[in-house]
Amino acid sequence: MRPIRLLLVASLLLNLAFVSATVMAIHRLGGISYLAFKLKHRDDGSGYSAGRLQHLRSLDAALPAGKIVFVGDSITEAGEWSEFLGHGDVVNRGIGGDSTARILDRIESVAGTRPSKLFLMAGINDLGAFDEREVFDRYRQIVDTVKRVSPGTRIYLQSTLPVNREIRDTGRDNGRVAQLNALLAGLAARDDRVEWIDVGRALADRDGNLDRAYTYDGVHLNGAGYARWKAVILPYLQGTSVAVR
Repeated sequence: MRPIRLLLVASLLLNLAFVSATVMAIHRLGGISYLAFKLKHRDDGSGYSAGRLQHLRSLDAALPAGKIVFVGDSITEAGEWSEFLGHGDVVNRGIGGDSTARILDRIESVAGTRPSKLFLMAGINDLGAFDEREVFDRYRQIVDTVKRVSPGTRIYLQSTLPVNREIRDTGRDNGRVAQLNALLAGLAARDDRVEWIDVGRALADRDGNLDRAYTYDGVHLNGAGYARWKAVILPYLQGTSVAVR
């Protein structure tokens, strides 16, 4: 019995040490107020997404009509679209970590600015937890909201990009990405106010994975990836105020 009692005492002491260290760490970070903040923003970890959303909504309130808007998750957010395309009429409404559900929650604010064109790419953050048909249904609701709020906006659905699991296991399956894209392409084909742009195909290797030349982690793009994306969408910006270069 003595060894068992020693193990129990050691386990208790280790647990007490862990709890004490946790309490001290929370205290240094701000105590109860820190815990309250983390609980409120537990979906995005740092509160970054919530802060950026508030910032973008304040920008939406003052944004003139007729802009060209890019909407999406971190892949869109990281693109310096105005600089890439050489015109201030291009604005970025990407938010890191966004899912189609979050975009649906905020798309009315974006559409309320009455953009001339809206480029949308999302879905990869959803496919780890949701069936592609659920993701497609939210996509459809996003499109319907834009059409209702801003009937004059041209909508461009950009394919959800494949991943490269040889670089890093992303927990995403390119077969499901392809199924989602097939549904989205069908949606665009049935609606004369929506166009389909298969960006993913241009960024994929011969096996259908995100090409190593265009990514640094198997999901997000590097500079070459954004340059390739830019080349794909330039024809859809012809005839606008964007100075294509």
